Amino acid sequence: MRLPFLLSRHRVERLLGGQARGYELVIRKIGEQHQERHDLVAEQLADVSIVNDCLTRDLLTSRRQRVIARKAGARILAAWAAEKRRADRLQQRLDDAVGLPAGRITDSGPWQPAYVEPKADTT
Repeated sequence: MRLPFLLSRHRVERLLGGQARGYELVIRKIGEQHQERHDLVAEQLADVSIVNDCLTRDLLTSRRQRVIARKAGARILAAWAAEKRRADRLQQRLDDAVGLPAGRITDSGPWQPAYVEPKADTT
């Protein structure tokens, strides 16, 4: 049994006369345009996929480098703080050994007889 809403090509041509051939050409042209657009979109999608892959790889690389840099920075700051503490202790020991008072020295004349304090620039 044939369903009433199914139409064969011959029946459409009989019903529409010459218009069926024109519709068929229009449908074919639309199909070709659709295929061209589909191909263009597929090509653009491939390009976007390549760019996304590159960006993802670069992002992961930069995140790894940032983690490495932060760890290195933390190690450098820790080493700097340790050296500063060491230098401060050594300076204090030196000051104690040569008999310098704690705090700022008011007069360096006894061990630097030729020292002249620089004048302030007034220009």
